[in-house]
Amino acid sequence: MSERLIVFAHFDAAGTLPKYVRYHLQMLKKYARRLIVASNCALQDDDRAYLSEIGTDLLERKNIGYDFAAWRDALGAIDKSSFDEIVLTNSSVVGPLRDLGPIFTEMAGRKCDFWALTQSNSGGRAHLQSYFLSFGPRALRSDAWRDWWDRVEDLIDKREVISRYEIRLRDHFAAAGLTGESYIAPPRRRDMFRWFLRRQNSGIRLTPAPRYWTSAVIHSPVELIRQGLPYLKASLLWGHNTRQGVPLAELMAESGLDYDWSLIGAHNSTIATLQV
Repeated sequence: MSERLIVFAHFDAAGTLPKYVRYHLQMLKKYARRLIVASNCALQDDDRAYLSEIGTDLLERKNIGYDFAAWRDALGAIDKSSFDEIVLTNSSVVGPLRDLGPIFTEMAGRKCDFWALTQSNSGGRAHLQSYFLSFGPRALRSDAWRDWWDRVEDLIDKREVISRYEIRLRDHFAAAGLTGESYIAPPRRRDMFRWFLRRQNSGIRLTPAPRYWTSAVIHSPVELIRQGLPYLKASLLWGHNTRQGVPLAELMAESGLDYDWSLIGAHNSTIATLQV
């Protein structure tokens, strides 16, 4: 195993670590020499005790700046010089639905300095999605790495966080000669649109519409999971993307996945309707 540090940004309105988050941390711990939970809320005593029990460090902070500020504070509080890989992830995903080991092994063999699981074309430009980011030795030892974290501010607008940090991240490191990749190849341009019939003055015509107007992890979760994505966005189960819907029963029956779906049952009041 590489000398890997994993920093997990977390938020829960009730100040807890739900069962699906605890499982996520256990699976991350398998591949980390050190795991830090940067919580944007104060945790309950039993959750603090749980983290101590599994050998995970905890940084509790105010809920400001979202994930990038949480990662910044956690990274700034420790000596990072002994690590040759740093993974940044968060509690916005459910899983892992399959073992992360083969993903780490494959990406270690690719010629890239940093990587994400998926790429998005939202916001008007292609970018790596920040729910899971990994940085290798060249990136970690670069001026670009230090400069990036020095510039992260405690922003209060999530859209500004996405615009300033997630969307610009790859370009920032690329400008320093570092290469970023996506574990799952982004969709081909021709696959980013679908055709539908629209009545116009001259008749009925086939018209293209953007398929991934925000993100493939929201609009095509099953397709991406079948391609190897080890996570499902939690916002599809509870949160602002529930209107998108997800065929959870289909995922439960999908071969190749290794996940106890009962872990999300207590946290997800809509689980019954999603299964039918």
